[in-house]
Amino acid sequence: MNTAKYVKEGNVAAAPSQHALAQCAELSAKHALRCEVPYADSHLLKAALEATANAVVITNRNGNILWTNPAFTRLTQYTPEESVGKSPSLLRSGKHSAEFYKQMWQTILSGDVWHGELINRRKDGSLYTEDMTITPIGASNGKPTHFVAVKQDITERKRLEEQYRQAQKMEALGTLACGIAHDFNNLLGVIRGYSDAIDDQIGDDTTLLGLLTPIRNAVTSGAALTSQLLALSRKQVLQPRVISINSVIRETAKLLHHTLGEDILLDLELKAKVSNVMVDPGQFQQLMLNLAVNARDAMPKGGRLTMRTANTTVNPKDTHSLLQSGRYVKLEVCDTGTGMNEATLQHAFEPFFTTKPPDRGTGLGLSTVYGIAKQSGGAVSLSSKLGEGTTVTVYFRRACHGAAGSKPKIRREARDGHTSILLVEDNLVMRRMIRQTLEKQGYAVIAAQNGAEALDTAGRYKDKIHLLITDVIMPGMDGIELATRLRRRFPWMHTLYMSGYSDQKLHHRKLVGPKEMFIPKPFDMKSFMQKVRRASGSAIREKVPRISAA
Repeated sequence: MNTAKYVKEGNVAAAPSQHALAQCAELSAKHALRCEVPYADSHLLKAALEATANAVVITNRNGNILWTNPAFTRLTQYTPEESVGKSPSLLRSGKHSAEFYKQMWQTILSGDVWHGELINRRKDGSLYTEDMTITPIGASNGKPTHFVAVKQDITERKRLEEQYRQAQKMEALGTLACGIAHDFNNLLGVIRGYSDAIDDQIGDDTTLLGLLTPIRNAVTSGAALTSQLLALSRKQVLQPRVISINSVIRETAKLLHHTLGEDILLDLELKAKVSNVMVDPGQFQQLMLNLAVNARDAMPKGGRLTMRTANTTVNPKDTHSLLQSGRYVKLEVCDTGTGMNEATLQHAFEPFFTTKPPDRGTGLGLSTVYGIAKQSGGAVSLSSKLGEGTTVTVYFRRACHGAAGSKPKIRREARDGHTSILLVEDNLVMRRMIRQTLEKQGYAVIAAQNGAEALDTAGRYKDKIHLLITDVIMPGMDGIELATRLRRRFPWMHTLYMSGYSDQKLHHRKLVGPKEMFIPKPFDMKSFMQKVRRASGSAIREKVPRISAA
């Protein structure tokens, strides 16, 4: 896109800093070329231009370079001896059309100031982006005799702007994915729940059991897809713990051999004494699997996949702009595959972007890796060259404390036929299914469709409520606020949260607390009932005071 802006001489509002500097350069050039000021003043102006941080170039009407300052050499790597007498076209990158330069020349030859952005090429071949203002210097007949160009390197600024736009795009897509995943998980939960109920009824009928199997497989596949969507949006509920990253990689590598195939060699270069990290083990394995599958598809004729780990420290001066300063563990996954060109690299982390055939790629592989890394407090970077393979580097913060492999203690399961449960779920079908399952197991169930109704029902309930089972995200009042308000009346009450996703409120809570448990949707009823029995049994074992008549 042509970003040039045309401004009349004297209209400094369009680009104040660049235009002001250009005017200074114009004045100096007039003095130097026409000798209209004493030597001392001319020498001062020349010294000022040589000291300025922006590159300054003076050319004649034909565009031949007459003078450059030291900043020009720092920017382009061309010394005055290499540039004076040459045309500025020696900097052309080939990224702009002939029409672009034609319009530029028409503007300045007519006596107007030209201001715009260009992609130019340094002496070593590297590209950079510059903001340039060209000011014509007029003669007595009104025709320009010379031109002064002031150049500012904005490469880093453009890179940061692109990162910001990409982050905004990922955030918007993540929000959309989150809403879809939530509703879809509710549907999958209903299908899975009633499939379990049918299984309980049909006994040993192998024909009907055979019909249930593809239904359950479809639910499992759907749940895996929504899990990737939630990882993309960074809004799934993680259950992080301190792990040895090397140990998990070694264990996962045993499974990856089957995924990669016999024609791909898997190398593990795991540094000894690598620090532990705080991460959800399941999500970390998902990250490794996604990277391995991407690498496999990039090596259709076989190759080598290398996984490396090492401790690293990020300082403020480092180029990892997406990382805060601190100590990290980095995982490098390198393949010898086809690699990516610059255009593909620009879109690699975008959801649903893929270069694979429609029947092989979803475009969620790297975007899922991005989401998992970001939600775990880290970052991910990508480097690749066409025909030379790809390296993905994932950074995780080092764990400050805790032993690797430590797990929260789980109370022994218990069961009491007089347990009262308050069930709060805004999805009608899901609520009915869970209630039927609980009542079939002998629990007394009070059901509500939202937080306000739950508070009203609990306020009129004359018996003890041992367990609150609530969806996290509901219209009006969320499950966390509901649980907090109910504990004022039932301090012994335990809570089982369930959700297809969570918002930031749940991320900042340390789940699962002493009286809290969590189960992600969709869940099978066997796992659900195990958590119900643990939670309700723990509530019953506590000393429950008598309910006042208030």
